[in-house]
Amino acid sequence: MKNLLMVLFSTALIFSATSCSDVAYSKRGKDYSQYLSLGDALRSDGRLFVDGYGNNFTVRLKANRNSVNNLAYTGRSTVLFVLNNKNMGYDYQSVSNVQPADILRFKVLNGSEAIMAYGDQASGGVVEIVTKNDN
Repeated sequence: MKNLLMVLFSTALIFSATSCSDVAYSKRGKDYSQYLSLGDALRSDGRLFVDGYGNNFTVRLKANRNSVNNLAYTGRSTVLFVLNNKNMGYDYQSVSNVQPADILRFKVLNGSEAIMAYGDQASGGVVEIVTKNDN
């Protein structure tokens, strides 16, 4: 049974890595000051499903262009947030104080690249945010 689970997990991992032509995607050099919140800025990346308004958002990685990864949907964000190389967890509130004008860039990781960088906790994807003042 344990071997079967390992084979299934490995197959799923390989499938997720090969089904996405662009495993990582970066937004660089964009002026984010036009957005009202970090959630609105993240919504500009078509690979993320961002639901909510104000300071209350859930952020999930889309499985493909037209569907949302709902494997572990619990009403909370399933992506791991990393702010200036610091793991902030899955809760959007942990990064909600980031002002859009302060964002230098953000990067979305999924599949094997996310897991290789952050381990099993990144199975739902990762949003790496780098601010201009890096604090």
